[in-house]
Amino acid sequence: MEEVVFVKNGEEFSGEVLGVEKEYFWLLVISLREVYLGHPSRVFERSGRKYFEIFDRCQSIDNIFDKHGRVATDLFFYSRDPEELTRMLKMYRLVNIL
Repeated sequence: MEEVVFVKNGEEFSGEVLGVEKEYFWLLVISLREVYLGHPSRVFERSGRKYFEIFDRCQSIDNIFDKHGRVATDLFFYSRDPEELTRMLKMYRLVNIL
């Protein structure tokens, strides 16, 4: 997965790209326990690192899945393959015990 630095209120957080499509991309920021939805054109490069700070939507990891482990949000609605994004996020939850 590609790493992108997410900038929030002047602070930098490491993020992992869950998926990229023509109009959207999804960035998982584990330290904030959030997934951000944004446009790929908003990613910029500085000193060889990729940065992102303007997003369209964000969702807490705790609110993405219901108590049965099913997706309970429309955050992945714009994806051509929402099942893949869901699978990747579930994998992160298992590996990192989110």
